[in-house]
Amino acid sequence: MDRIFREPGFLRGHVIDWMQLPHWPIFNIADSAIVCAAVLSIVLTGRNISPIANKSVRP
Repeated sequence: MDRIFREPGFLRGHVIDWMQLPHWPIFNIADSAIVCAAVLSIVLTGRNISPIANKSVRP
């Protein structure tokens, strides 16, 4: 998506690796996703929640 709206034109631009939002620090989206996944994993582990549902299925 970022290549459509950036210079030098349609599908000739470069990948935008860093994002800057007003009143927020500059960040990289991929790194932010990794950090969010790690924090979520730590929180779920601390609460003893399994990522796989423990549903008993009876035939």
